[in-house]
Amino acid sequence: MGIALMISRLFYKKSTKKFHNAMSERMKSEQFSDNINDMQYVIMFITLLSVTLPGIAAERVQWLTDDKDDLKYFREASSHSIGMDTANIVYRQLTQFDLQLDVVSVSRIDKELRQTDNTCVSSRLKNPQRETDNLFSLPMNIHPLPQLFFHPERLNIPDGALNAKGELSSLAKLLKANPDAKLAVLDNISYGPGIDKMLSNVPSQQIVRLSLDNRYSATPKLLTEGMVDLSIEYPSHFFVQRTRFPGISELHSIPLQQSAQFLVSYIACSRSELGKQVIAEVNRILTTAYGSDEHIHAHLSHLPESSRDGFLKYYHQFFVERYSTELKVAVDHFPPWMIAEENRAPYGIDIDVAYLLADELNAKLEFLLCPFARCIRMMETGEADLYISMFKSAERDAFIHFIEPPTFTTSPQAFYLNAATQEDIAAYDDLSGLIVGLLRESQYFERFDNDTNLKKVPVVNYERLIDMLLKNRIDTFIGTEVVVDYLISRRGDNTLLKKATFTWNTERDVYLGLSKASAYSHLVPALGAAVKRLHNQEAFQRTYEDWLDCCASIN
Repeated sequence: MGIALMISRLFYKKSTKKFHNAMSERMKSEQFSDNINDMQYVIMFITLLSVTLPGIAAERVQWLTDDKDDLKYFREASSHSIGMDTANIVYRQLTQFDLQLDVVSVSRIDKELRQTDNTCVSSRLKNPQRETDNLFSLPMNIHPLPQLFFHPERLNIPDGALNAKGELSSLAKLLKANPDAKLAVLDNISYGPGIDKMLSNVPSQQIVRLSLDNRYSATPKLLTEGMVDLSIEYPSHFFVQRTRFPGISELHSIPLQQSAQFLVSYIACSRSELGKQVIAEVNRILTTAYGSDEHIHAHLSHLPESSRDGFLKYYHQFFVERYSTELKVAVDHFPPWMIAEENRAPYGIDIDVAYLLADELNAKLEFLLCPFARCIRMMETGEADLYISMFKSAERDAFIHFIEPPTFTTSPQAFYLNAATQEDIAAYDDLSGLIVGLLRESQYFERFDNDTNLKKVPVVNYERLIDMLLKNRIDTFIGTEVVVDYLISRRGDNTLLKKATFTWNTERDVYLGLSKASAYSHLVPALGAAVKRLHNQEAFQRTYEDWLDCCASIN
């Protein structure tokens, strides 16, 4: 137990790779005896390491559903419904997390998403309140909207009830012409604003409200056995039940008048850092699934033949055409703007911004992980199309379109010191004689950038700078305050480092960069327009505040 606990603690502080490197160095420097007891100890240690670490690595995600049948089909190859089959495309690839599928009520799902930090749900519809409370993925699937199913012998459709498209314009008028008819609907569920409004005008005595339990079989059973006369239901749900209830083939259906005949659903997660990680990985999976045979079949296999042509046309417009542009985004590890971790899709402020822009442009995204200096070279050669947040300079302007207006304004540049030192940096001149760490290829402020008298040590990331400062290999390092504060807080090093008195408070604009060598360089006007729209919607500000609410400042 003691060894397992020790491994657990080590894992949370260092990556598996660093841990193995440390073990290798130790084995080189120490003398191990050859007796059998030592060999048994090493074997036991390695065994515990291999067994314990994978379990620790996978963070638990509570994945909720209101359909108990989903438990039987979770990550299975057999087909069940549009919602479950498209969700399984994601579930089977979402191996970085420990997914626990549980069945709860719809109201409980809403509560758990708001009050916990590790909850997700599939086939979630968007509305303004949910978008405030939850994080949403890219679209997961589309459903033909609910239609009115009925027995043709038991329902009189009066003249003028249908519009020019053959859609029913008023449920109230239809039921007024059929005063003895009973309409079955599911209780405590929304069918969309158009249908909900129609239902509000129907006399309550003509409505039979059904529980959500066994919802896929309840309405077909009542209709085919003549216990109700008509029902509002999704075509895909009726099609699934056709073998259980042969009488379904005798039913007719009418589309209800709405602005669109297809409903889009998403995966939603808790508004938390873990939720952001899950959504980032889900989006990566979904963008590769769009247009694939598997994703199309997950829809078509649950639709009647008569609905498939119209569905395929809409599917192609919504998924294939919408996401035909594929932009390559250069990503370096720069928390909380960009967080690139092993075996995880990148996430962070800039990743959220990238998806906002992709949605505006109807584009797919491919993220290319690279150290910052390498990212800049890729922008120069056109290997990468976009870099989300960067400073403008004359040198970079030669190969990068800086999209106006800027997306953000930076926080101050600060200098950090080992908390054990009594020294301070009260003014710029106090940097003289100090060994100053900085990020390679980064720009801070003109006086510092052009100062050739300072002893500067460029490295690839802030983690290296923090480690070097803690080991007294440098005297200080410079960094964007909000970024370094976030990273130090995540590492738990708040008490080990302190901030110098001197900071550079001049704000600098941060821009979206598009490579001039990119095949998509013609998108400059479209990107500019998208940035303006997102500013007007305060989308950038909300993203920024949402991320930085989590961070403690470093004094």
